[in-house]
Parts: sequence; C-alpha cells; structure tokens
Amino acid sequence: MRIRRVSITGTVVAAAIVATTACMGGGGGRRPAVTSSRPAPAADAPLQGTWELMSVDAQGRSVPASGRLSFDAFNNISMRVELPPDLAEVTPPRVVLLDFAAKAVVSGGDLSYVGVQRRGSPEEMIPSAADPSTWRHFSVEGDTLRIWNDSGGQIGTLTFKRAG
Repeated sequence: MRIRRVSITGTVVAAAIVATTACMGGGGGRRPAVTSSRPAPAADAPLQGTWELMSVDAQGRSVPASGRLSFDAFNNISMRVELPPDLAEVTPPRVVLLDFAAKAVVSGGDLSYVGVQRRGSPEEMIPSAADPSTWRHFSVEGDTLRIWNDSGGQIGTLTFKRAG
C-alpha cells in the first residue's frame, strides 16, 4: 500500500478566507450593518423624559410630596412618590405612596401597564399605598404632566414638571 502525501496549498487557504468573508457579510471585508432601532414615537412622545413631582392633590386637599417619573422611548415607565415623614397620615419609615416600574401602553389620554413591578419594600409603603394600575389617565400641557387616579371616581392628581 502506498501512502500519498497531500499538501495543503494556497488554494485551500484561499477557499477558507473566501468562506469566512462570505459569512461575515462579504463586500471586501466590510462589517455588516447591525442596527438596534427604537420604536417610532407616537402619541406617547409628550410623556418621554424625566419629570419631577410638584404636587399631590388627594380628596380635595393638596398634600406635600416628592417624587419622580421617567418615561423612555421604549415605553418603560417608573414612578416613585413619597410623603414627608411629618405628615399626620404617615408613620416613618412608611412614607412611600407609590413606587413601581412597568411597560406602558398609551391610548389617547389613558395608560395601561404591563408587567407592573412594585419596587417599594413593605416596610416603607404606607398602609393606603396606591395601586399603580389605578393611575391611568394623563394630560400633558407644555412642561406640565398630570396623572390622575380612577377607582370609580377621581381620587387624586399627581402634577409633574419636566426636569432638566
């Protein structure tokens, strides 16, 4: 039996380079275009950005509070509202009225939330902490955002100013 030696020549190496280049998009070594496109802003564009809480109106009275709302181009929303520890209805460390993150679906002046994640710990939530899904109605006028609660009637309004 005779063993034949075969040498790997430039032809095999060239074929490997051509195959690798073709897998990478070809075109003379250029990288293929890879994009990560954002959804086109629609009716929710006025909500985009970061908002600072200016006031909480609850059951006909203004309640001091601090808070922040963020809404990004991918319709992710997060909101945290805290009441001051010296307010009569508050017993520290229970100061958080609302603290959640979700994906928001915007339809006209209404919000629906998908995948709501409550972020506040039970130790910091006040007993009457709001259900995030009830804060569904909104209006934007210039740099003012109002979100109001609807649990069979308007109970409260959160007023925000655009940050920045």
